[in-house]
Amino acid sequence: MSNRLSLFFAFRYFLSKRKINFISIISFLSVGGITLGVAALIIVLAIFNGFAGLVRSYLVSFEPHLRIESVAEEPAEVLTAVKNELDSSGLRERYTPFIEGKTAVISREFNRIARLKGISMEKNSDVYGIKKALQFGSFAVDSEDDSPPAFIGINLAEKLSVLVGDTLTVLSPAGIENLAGGAGNIQNLQLVIRGIYKSNNSEYDGDYIFTDINSAAFVMGYGDEVQGYEIRLDDYTDADKFKEHFAQGKNGSQLVLSTWYDLHKDIYNVMMLERLVAWFLLSLIILVAAFNILASLTMSVIEKKRDIGILTAMGIEEKIILRIFMIQGFLTGLVGTLAGGLIGLTVYYLQINYHLIPLDPMRFKLNHLPMELHSLDYILILCASIGLSLLASIYPARKAAKVDPIQAIRWE
Repeated sequence: MSNRLSLFFAFRYFLSKRKINFISIISFLSVGGITLGVAALIIVLAIFNGFAGLVRSYLVSFEPHLRIESVAEEPAEVLTAVKNELDSSGLRERYTPFIEGKTAVISREFNRIARLKGISMEKNSDVYGIKKALQFGSFAVDSEDDSPPAFIGINLAEKLSVLVGDTLTVLSPAGIENLAGGAGNIQNLQLVIRGIYKSNNSEYDGDYIFTDINSAAFVMGYGDEVQGYEIRLDDYTDADKFKEHFAQGKNGSQLVLSTWYDLHKDIYNVMMLERLVAWFLLSLIILVAAFNILASLTMSVIEKKRDIGILTAMGIEEKIILRIFMIQGFLTGLVGTLAGGLIGLTVYYLQINYHLIPLDPMRFKLNHLPMELHSLDYILILCASIGLSLLASIYPARKAAKVDPIQAIRWE
């Protein structure tokens, strides 16, 4: 009975038709502020999630998901043990040995400092995205030309002014140092460009040249050894599980293990910080609206002081009076929250399906603003908004419950 009575009066006060006055204006501002804050928070976080998801997709679609290197005094022995474990774990076709380092690259017209990366070509299609990312040329490495193959990023190809079929001269870093010291000739290697790829990753497109691991080992002076192994998993989110597995193994202390997240930790940390700052700043809008609820309910208690006194004189308990104004504040927050949530969902739906906000694909690599709405974010925003509304209702509700009925109706 008491619950029904509380709901009856709360709805009556909330929906009552009254003339426009200062209290009603603040109430409208409270609903409008919560609506604006919730909608803005949903839309902005969806945009941040969209860009973060886009960057992550670019990175994990081209890069390996786990990199294993050794810091042991005899790295070859440790890496051989890693290779044996990979072969026995069902990842035989999902990893490749690699060698990577900076070197000077010379074309017919230009020269640049680039990163040369040697990989196992027969396994490359499972570990890297070069085959799918090729814009020009072919991934076939069984050519009649005995020259080692080179697969080059589209931006680096533009810088060097080269096309498929052109030859690049790669200089040994050790040879360059020897020549600078007057100690001999430069050791070099001729690579024939078999393909030009576009990964949508500016680091790879502008700096990397891929070749077979034997050619890279010759240039870098690795001999028969390798720098480490890189693995591509069926699900990139399993990288941490495999990292922990190798870290707890026999040679775990002698290994450097890097997941796809570790390889670009700075980028992900910056995006996370931006997201948290956006959440904090936009939450202030909801917080200000919650203060408006506190102000409007406090003045509503003053306005309804006579009603409260009569209800108390009739025997209505303090907890019912308290519940009436708590429900009134809850309804104010609920209306604003649902309206903001609906607006946010509408904008998200229209952007995903109709691309209301276009982008220049020549500058941003996509033709519309990306959005990605996570259900957990959506639920947390709605719950936080309603929770703040309830907290703002506590003080005026308690003040209403403590109204002295004699003082409230003595002049009536």
